[in-house]
Amino acid sequence: MMIIKAVIYLATLLFITSTAISCQNTNTNPTKKQDNYYEQSLQKFKKFERNHGAFTLTQNGKIHYYRVGDTKLPTILWLHGTFGSSYDFMEASQELSAQGYGSLCIDYYGHGQTNRPDSAKSVYHMADDIDQILEVEKIATVVLIGVSRGGTIATAYYDEYSEKVDALVLVDGGSVMWTSEVQKLSEEQARNKLGDFTARKVESFASQASAFSHFKTGDAQQDWKLFNTIKRRPAGDTSAWSINYGISEWLWEANTSQILDGAFRPSQVPLFESSNVLLQPEVVYRNLSVPLLIIDPIMEGDWLMDFEEQNRQLADAHSNFIEHLMYRDVGHNVLLLEPERLLADVAKFLARLE
Repeated sequence: MMIIKAVIYLATLLFITSTAISCQNTNTNPTKKQDNYYEQSLQKFKKFERNHGAFTLTQNGKIHYYRVGDTKLPTILWLHGTFGSSYDFMEASQELSAQGYGSLCIDYYGHGQTNRPDSAKSVYHMADDIDQILEVEKIATVVLIGVSRGGTIATAYYDEYSEKVDALVLVDGGSVMWTSEVQKLSEEQARNKLGDFTARKVESFASQASAFSHFKTGDAQQDWKLFNTIKRRPAGDTSAWSINYGISEWLWEANTSQILDGAFRPSQVPLFESSNVLLQPEVVYRNLSVPLLIIDPIMEGDWLMDFEEQNRQLADAHSNFIEHLMYRDVGHNVLLLEPERLLADVAKFLARLE
């Protein structure tokens, strides 16, 4: 039930952030009761971070993560999807901790408490950062679990550091080249299919307390986690606080034209997005030598991410190592839509590794 409640909360938060379209500074004046709730939530967040959180200063930036369970045990390294954060995995990592696994949950560039880097970085730079974190934590090998773009980063890590990977779980990301479907069309056909898309911009606020007051849902078990994502806007605008400010633009996914740039002109988009869409899993995994679980959601009409055929081909090419699970009538955000099923399948996969 804990993971279900967390997912309901995440769905509510996603709705709030997707419908907050103004980017102007907003002033709100929380009541005394709201102030108390804000302080209680902030203290809960600070306590969790004192006990579990950490930052490692790598060659590419200051990377935030937290530990769950004993990382001297078999350890899972979790990588979230776009607009997510390490806190997305808190309930799942706690449940697997009870089954004898340690966890590291990482915020990659621009998400959670990890800032966007000052210079161009790729998913392979992030893989290098992960390796440095594992060295700091004295963790020799891990099981990688990557969701969406987190799956791409997991694949990049395997490409560079395969000897440190015990197994992988890729949840609709990292097992198929992202542009494989869209490039079957002309750019004009793809534009017509995508339609006129512009990412909604999230409101900004004069203070952390005002931002918290806006985004909170009233669920005391979950609201404190907002502090992992509420942060100051960059570029000297120190009075404004927001969630995921500017991420769509930095990832080059702010509108239809940018998405098509990534698909048809990947060498011309920012490096983090370029390295994401150009990564070729069938090349990376050509000599696969560890177990790999592919979670493949299939939703009618989701043509852009219909990777069933390519995933099946990869699984057939490495039948001794790859398990391909299809989730019929489930959309891309499996962690949100099927949390208990996903956790159960991951737990079964992990048990078979023992």
